[in-house]
Amino acid sequence: MEESLAIGLGGGPGIRDAEEILDRAREDEREAIEARTRYREDGLPVLEVDGPVAERLRAGETVIDARTSAVVSRHLRGDGTEDHPGRLYLTTQRLMVVGGAPLDVELAEIDELALAGERLLVTLRDGTGLSIDASRPRLMRVQIAAALAAGRT
Repeated sequence: MEESLAIGLGGGPGIRDAEEILDRAREDEREAIEARTRYREDGLPVLEVDGPVAERLRAGETVIDARTSAVVSRHLRGDGTEDHPGRLYLTTQRLMVVGGAPLDVELAEIDELALAGERLLVTLRDGTGLSIDASRPRLMRVQIAAALAAGRT
C-alpha cells in the first residue's frame, strides 16, 4: 500500500526522469543566458583543437564549441534522412561532424533555428533541415546565433 501511495504522489521512476529532464533544461537555459551576455561583452570563445579538425579549418576559421557525442540528422527534400553521428564542432563558419559519416554545413546556409524538446532544429536556405541531438541544445542555439551575428559584422 505504501509503495503504490508513493508512486501516486510523484515518487515513481517516470516522475524522477521527468524532473531530471526539466533540471537539465533549466541548467541549459541558464547557461544559454549567461553565454549570450558573455559573447556580447567578450566576443566568441576560441577552442584549441588539433589533429584532423585543425587540418580541416580554413584560414581565419576558429572552433567555438565541441560536443563529444552528437547525432545530426539531415532531412532531405521528400522523406529522406541521413544520420551523421560523431563529434560536433561549431566553428565561426560552419557546423562540422567528425565521425563515421562526416558532414559540413556552412553557417551562411542557416535560415532558422528552433527547439523541439531537447533537439535543435536548423532550417537551411535550400529547404532541407537538420535535427541536432546533442547535449545543451539551448546553449548551442545561442552559440550558432552568435556566430551568425559575428559573421555579418
